[in-house]
Amino acid sequence: MYITTLCNLKGGVGKTASTVSIAGELAADDHRVLVVDTDAQGGLTISCGYDPSELYPTLTECIEGEATPGETIVGTGFGPDLLPARLSLSFSALRAALGEPTPETRKGEEPYLAMRRILQSVGEHYDVVIIDTPPAVSLPMVAALAAADSTIIPIDCKPLALRGLKLVMQCIQLIRIRANSGLKVLGVLPTMFRKRTLLSAEITEALKNQCNEHGIPMFSPVSHSVRFSELPRTGGPMRDYVPELSKPYQEVAEEVKRHAKQTQGATQE
Repeated sequence: MYITTLCNLKGGVGKTASTVSIAGELAADDHRVLVVDTDAQGGLTISCGYDPSELYPTLTECIEGEATPGETIVGTGFGPDLLPARLSLSFSALRAALGEPTPETRKGEEPYLAMRRILQSVGEHYDVVIIDTPPAVSLPMVAALAAADSTIIPIDCKPLALRGLKLVMQCIQLIRIRANSGLKVLGVLPTMFRKRTLLSAEITEALKNQCNEHGIPMFSPVSHSVRFSELPRTGGPMRDYVPELSKPYQEVAEEVKRHAKQTQGATQE
């Protein structure tokens, strides 16, 4: 099992749409894929065709030891399975921050290691796990990065993008020091790129320079389209809705497969 996350501290950059679309590319290539929603707003859950308020159990119950992933995971209409989230996840993170014990923390588990435990229990059933994280430094985001082999950073082509990348890299470096020394940044994924505007071109060039400074690659940008914002209503990936916009996601999926193979080979050695 290979685990990657999509991470940015800013909202509205296309994390959820990208999670669904990358998962769709991998599933179309016969990979067994699980997507995990760690945002209490349930954006990924909604994008997979579910109403979070109607689901029980969810990730919250898995974290708190009240349900198993096997009892919680549901299917989707486009191939991958989903570990859903709902609003109760916010209260779970708050209880953890306040030190309220759960069955798992009573056994000595650190709260930020809950995601690792959950995913290890279903690892034999999946080739790739993709975690969609909330747009803030939070316990769910930290737990996702602590469990992951890699992360992908979606960044919208807007003026605050450069500052956003710097902040994300600082957060990732702290995770490497404290919780996951092997965490790799697969690359930056520019989103909402407007081909005809000078601003998008300038921001993309500046992003490329910043990526070079950090020693990380940059994927081809995802073009801006009104259909991008419509994607959550379709319950599926970009390849099924607007195939011509899915090429960057194909590129990311190929890199995920390449790094997964490399990681698994190193583990076997």
